[in-house]
Amino acid sequence: MPASICTSIVMGTASMPKTALAKTWVSINRFWLKVKIICTSKCILPIYYFLCNMNPTDFRKICGRYATGITVLTTTHKGEAHGITVNSFSSVSLDPPLVLFCIDKGARFNTPLNEEQSLAINILSEHQQEVSNRFASSKLTSEERFKGLATLPEHKHPVFADSLGVLEAKLQATHDGGDHWIYVAKVSSGRVLDGSPLLYYGGSYSSVNSKA
Repeated sequence: MPASICTSIVMGTASMPKTALAKTWVSINRFWLKVKIICTSKCILPIYYFLCNMNPTDFRKICGRYATGITVLTTTHKGEAHGITVNSFSSVSLDPPLVLFCIDKGARFNTPLNEEQSLAINILSEHQQEVSNRFASSKLTSEERFKGLATLPEHKHPVFADSLGVLEAKLQATHDGGDHWIYVAKVSSGRVLDGSPLLYYGGSYSSVNSKA
């Protein structure tokens, strides 16, 4: 408490009865306690907000420590093939066979996927890094992405000849996941091909073979 205020209070309360003086000091103490709480809150709240809200850069780095495989999702709508690179992919259930994948809400692929309601999930091999880059680029058209890529003709949607494996599925549910859509799809068929997986770790490509 400032000295001048203390002096005034003491001089003004010197002649008060003891009971009245005690009540006055209680009121003063309560007042300054409220001031301290308010001042402390103003300091603590920004610190609390800073510490308890995940920094987007840190969040990305931490999640990047979890190695994933890479897929290219494909679908065909009105005679045109569409595709997108996705590493947010996981199996969900064996019975029924369900998978999930997440796609940025701003991605063009959402439109044909929702119109068609079915897709092929290409699991990329370690030799398909260039394929991953193609379908991750927003600068390329759908035609440019598929140009020169060998596909297996017996499938409804594009399946790359040199993929590690493929799943064909139909959409079951869509959930809001912040800036992404979370899709759940039921697998109707699939096949396993030979090779080793293309991995994504720490913001760059990797491989099961450490020398790759």
